[in-house]
Order: sequence, then C-alpha cells, then structure tokens
Amino acid sequence: MGVKRVAVIEGEDASPEAVRPTVELIDRMKLGVEWIYPPVGERGEASHGSIFPVEAREMIDNADTTLFGATSGKSALALFHLRWGKETYASVRPAKWRPGYRSALANPEGIKLVIVRENLEDLYLMAEGDLEALAPARVFSLILQKPVAELRPESAHGCAPDIAGRNIINPTATLLSAVMMLDYLGFGSEAMAIDKTLSRVYAEGRCLTPDQGGTASTVEFLHAVEARL
Repeated sequence: MGVKRVAVIEGEDASPEAVRPTVELIDRMKLGVEWIYPPVGERGEASHGSIFPVEAREMIDNADTTLFGATSGKSALALFHLRWGKETYASVRPAKWRPGYRSALANPEGIKLVIVRENLEDLYLMAEGDLEALAPARVFSLILQKPVAELRPESAHGCAPDIAGRNIINPTATLLSAVMMLDYLGFGSEAMAIDKTLSRVYAEGRCLTPDQGGTASTVEFLHAVEARL
C-alpha cells in the first residue's frame, strides 16, 4: 500500500489535547502513516510570519488527507482552504447512539443517521464543520457505506477554551474522525476495530470523561480504547 501521508492541524484551545493522543494511538498501531504538521496558526506566524504560509498550503495539498482538530482563531485560514480552496462542498455527519452514551434525549436508542450539509455557502457559510467528503468517485468506504473521492476529517465540536489545559476534553469525535480517515486511506479493518472497541469502552462505562459522567482524563480514555484493541 505504501506510506500514507496525513497533514495534522491540531487547532486551538483544548483541541490539541484530543488530537495529539489520538495521533499517538494510531501511530502505535504501526500502519505506515506519516504525520506532517503544516505551519499554520501561531506556529506559522512564529516560523514564517504568516498564519497560513504558502509552505503550509503546499503540505496540505500534497498530503493524502488532513486530520483537523477544531479552531476558534488563527488556524481558521487553513480550514477555509480545506473547504473553499479544495472545494470540499459536502459536510457529512454520521450520528449514531451507542450504549453508554449520555444523551439529552429520553429515548436515543436506535438513532443511526447521516446528515449531509452544503459546505461552501448559504446557511453553512463560516459555520463549524466536521467530516467533509467530496463527490462520489474512486474509493468505497466501509464506515460511510458510500463512495468517497476525497475525505478531510474534522471533529464536529468547538475547541472548548473553558477546559483548555485540563486534559478532560472528550476525544470521541476526534477518534471517530480518525477512524473515517483510516478507512478512507485503506485501513478498513483497523478502522472498524477501533470503532468497535470505542463502543465497548462506552458500554462498560468504567473509563469515561467528565462530560459522560466519568472521571477519566482524555489520555486515560484513549488508553482504555487502546488496551482493548
């Protein structure tokens, strides 16, 4: 299959605290993924005098895909490039309840759907996004159950500035973004294994982050997933 190159953009505030241990988990699986870090946001400003220099754009364009965290600030120009520059016109949001998930709904069981939103203009202009896929074409996704031409995953949540630095952000959306990324890159069985193991951790309910009623840190939650793979 060859080495797959993934451009990682960690984002701001608490977002890197979810992205970094997710990348580390996948890296320890030794799948042949090379992680590159385009100089965007504050890193780009410090090293190149620009929050989105040409070098960052070229790294993103030459990578097999991009794993994006969440932004509320200087990483946003990279996100705009991923949408408008790459013409990523469909935001595809899988939504599935799993046993153990806390939900605001009285009866969330059975929820399994995919929300598709226009990603370039109209009501979705400048809004937060998530898992983004271009038009159907070359690759069939086992997770998405649909053909995918190009996938650029991004967590469907904000960057949680109120809990930045506390290592308690729930990394589930980031991990599932990475699951879809792995499936897109050709690691379908490994992606499915992570997905099933994540469900097991939630069903057991012993190592969950505070937003899910637990006391585990972000890293402890991901270690629980990894230990059950």
